[in-house]
Formats: sequence, C-alpha cells, structure tokens
Amino acid sequence: MRPASELARALVALLYARIPVGEDPQNLLGRADRAVHELAKADRAYQKTIERTLPRTRARELLAAMESFRRDVVAIRNQARNAAPYGDFDPLDTYVPSFGGSHAEATRAANVGDRARQMVEDARAHVNARIVANLSAGELERLLDAKRKRGAEFERIITKAMPRDVDPPVIAQLVQVADGWF
Repeated sequence: MRPASELARALVALLYARIPVGEDPQNLLGRADRAVHELAKADRAYQKTIERTLPRTRARELLAAMESFRRDVVAIRNQARNAAPYGDFDPLDTYVPSFGGSHAEATRAANVGDRARQMVEDARAHVNARIVANLSAGELERLLDAKRKRGAEFERIITKAMPRDVDPPVIAQLVQVADGWF
C-alpha cells in the first residue's frame, strides 16, 4: 500500500485536532486519500472549463499562471514545514494546535506560519490581478461560477469522506485546507 498524500494527512490531522473522532485513523486516512484523488479530478474538470471558456492562448496563459502560483505555494508550504515542527498539519492553515517546547519556540512557529500565509496571499493577489486584467466581465463570471462549482464539489467529496457527525464548520475548514492545496 502506498503512503497517504500530504493533503490527506493534513485533513486527518486537522479533523482529529478539532473534534473527538471515534474511528481508526488508518481507515479515515484511507478515505481521505481517496478523497484527495477525487478532489484532483474535480480540479481537472475546473481546468477543462477554463479551456472551454477562454480562447486557447488565453486559457493556456491562465492555466500556466495557476500552475506557477501552485508551485510557489508548494515551495512556501515546504519552507514553513522545514522551519517549524508542523508535522502533518498544513502550515498555511490558520488552525494549528499548540506546539510542544518553549514559549519562544511556539511563537517562532506561529510567526513562520503567519509569514507563509502572507506570502501566499501576496502571490495570490499578484496572480489574480494578472488574470483578471485579461478577462471580459462575461468570462470572469463564467470562471467564478466554475470555481463555485468546484468548491461545492470539494465540499461534497470531503463530507462523504469524513465521519457523519462532523459538523458543517469543521467541514468548511477542511474544504478550505483542501482548496489551498489546489
């Protein structure tokens, strides 16, 4: 059996940190990993909508900008993981349980996460400004609608993978974490 993806481990770590879960972590991790594959399919469908919505050259430019942004986020996430002991938690998520060690170490880890999230927000603002500048109002609306549909599909996939008693605010946070990986 192959190891679970980083995103699956981050989702399960977050879930166990947020609520008591009476389920074997390995079973849940397996479902979360299958959900990650479904999330990737939903994201590919979103990208295909971009290709159908925009002229070929502009679609390629937008997808290239998205891919570049995503690579930057991976690098930022990995840099934060290397700088602080996040374990399976996503350092870009605002919820991370308390770190062990001294107050100074916990403060340093929190600062690492804050800086990483700000770097991602800055990169997102930059890429969005470039993308939006090249879209008509109609194209922008169609792409925003496609992104909303992707978000709804992410929510459906994560809800299906999680135990039934996980409440909507926790599902929303898990969806937000997943969205940050795509």
